[in-house]
Amino acid sequence: MTMFYDAVTGFFHDYSRPGFAEVSHERWVELMGASGRGNVIIPDSNGVPTEVAPSKPVLNCDQVRWMRLEAYRIESDPLKLEAEHDALVSGGVPDYTAWLAKVEEIKLRFPLPQT
Repeated sequence: MTMFYDAVTGFFHDYSRPGFAEVSHERWVELMGASGRGNVIIPDSNGVPTEVAPSKPVLNCDQVRWMRLEAYRIESDPLKLEAEHDALVSGGVPDYTAWLAKVEEIKLRFPLPQT
């Protein structure tokens, strides 16, 4: 069964209209698996559906710093507060091991762009 692709809406149909691109059943089945592979379907310059891998967004330094700050606030700050609380209660020195490891992990997850 032949399918037809509408480049304007991005939908496939089992009927033809002017401007629709004809797609073989085999190709249609292949394209239907695109999202499972993490890809998207976009029309090429002729309106024919094409599977492409989405590009990673390029973030600037301010955006990465904001993402780091949010991760610190949610993930690492509680570890530091807990270490300081435990030290105050026990009368000892804070053990920042878990906090330092989490900060390093966040920095690796959100590297600052090279300028």
